[in-house]
Amino acid sequence: MTAKVKQNQATSTRIKAMSHPLRAACLRYLHSHGTASPGEVADALGEDVSNVSYHMKQLAELDCAELVKLEPVRGAVRHIYRATQGHLIEAGDWEHLPDEVKESHVAECGELAFGDLQAALQAGTVGRPDDETWAVVRFPMRSLDRQGLEELVTIAEQAYYEAEKVPERAMKRIAESGEVPIRVSFSQLAFEVPHF
Repeated sequence: MTAKVKQNQATSTRIKAMSHPLRAACLRYLHSHGTASPGEVADALGEDVSNVSYHMKQLAELDCAELVKLEPVRGAVRHIYRATQGHLIEAGDWEHLPDEVKESHVAECGELAFGDLQAALQAGTVGRPDDETWAVVRFPMRSLDRQGLEELVTIAEQAYYEAEKVPERAMKRIAESGEVPIRVSFSQLAFEVPHF
């Protein structure tokens, strides 16, 4: 199977996963929290646990999430999931999503990115002058044409696909070195602004 075929299949499953608002919210929660049970996600989203559990299973069937652990809890078994695919919905696939999903996806991604930045500032893990392991970039571009915006979006998509490979390589190194894993937020934005 070629890389392009794999990418198309991954895009197709992401669209199907994101096509239901609750399933999309579950996937975003898993991305922002690493791992979670349906009960945790239901509590956070204010949803019924049986509905969340159903959609978490659907995410696993779509290869957008995976069951990573079963924990016995008071005579029951808690299922712990983690996301296996990113948030990326390419521009050409965006039109296939319901408007409610589009709006909540963009809003929540932005909120999560800025929440991560605020937490990092408060913890002192970003902004240290003696540490070069952080980057915050805002580059307002006042004079682009439509093609220029398309070029930026392509660059962002390429960076996403490269960044998506980093955790797997890091986990292999961590397994060998025993280094303690660190959480990192990696966000990109490229969009037309009505005015500055």
